[in-house]
Amino acid sequence: MARKVRNSTDRGFPHSWANAHDSPFSPGYPGGIAPLLAICILPLLASVGVAVDFSRINDARTNMQTALDSTGLMLSKTAAAQTAAELQTSATTYFNALITSHDLLRPAVSVAYTTTGGSKIVLDAAADVKTDFMNIFGYGKVTVKTTLTAEWGNTNQAIGLQVGWQTLTQSPFTVPAEDPNYKYSKVIILLTDDLNTQDHWYSWASQIDAREQTTCNNIKAGGITIYTVQVNTGGDPTSTLLQGCASSSNKFFLLTSANQLVSAFNQIGTALTNLRLAN
Repeated sequence: MARKVRNSTDRGFPHSWANAHDSPFSPGYPGGIAPLLAICILPLLASVGVAVDFSRINDARTNMQTALDSTGLMLSKTAAAQTAAELQTSATTYFNALITSHDLLRPAVSVAYTTTGGSKIVLDAAADVKTDFMNIFGYGKVTVKTTLTAEWGNTNQAIGLQVGWQTLTQSPFTVPAEDPNYKYSKVIILLTDDLNTQDHWYSWASQIDAREQTTCNNIKAGGITIYTVQVNTGGDPTSTLLQGCASSSNKFFLLTSANQLVSAFNQIGTALTNLRLAN
């Protein structure tokens, strides 16, 4: 028995038109591409927005790290002479002055200074960065953090001064016998390119300096002349200790360039020569 099967053409619609418009997402459907674009555009815009926010966050973090590096460098020059509270105040002042990114909100820095195994400063900084696009997804701000550890060797002028004194006076060094027919002038030249940061007993410059000044006084009391030379090429304060340790004001030399060393020692050498001739 034959059976007739009806299809779309039996209802008066062209077969090709029916196949092309079965789905609103079909390419031939009027406006069919618009829903696809609407679905795709959201994640595309989101990814672009997140990339913009991350770029701002990265720039802000870079600025914060640069500020922290410079802060650590400046603190390394004064840490030994400051109390913990003074050091924190200096760190905050330097750090905030060096922050230039307006995206960093409420930047804060903490500092710790130790002298165990050498001088060391540890700086930690943190700040918030407000987001624009990521706020849509519930991340209104991102906290960025960075850290810096700066280490350097300790300076202990007193050891060098003490050893120099002992080479002129006592054991463990062998002091040559003096000829009674000659008059001797004993001289110590103490040269340093840094301020005191640590000795066997103390880790604060003021305490170390006080102990070294006592050594200077004892040496001068023993008839030994002291010349002191401060090579200050890093902007350190002029050392009042070295000024007071020298036997007189004209025996203290403040040098701000390595090239001045030759001139300073020529002056010292000339003074010693004149002293020998006069004696």
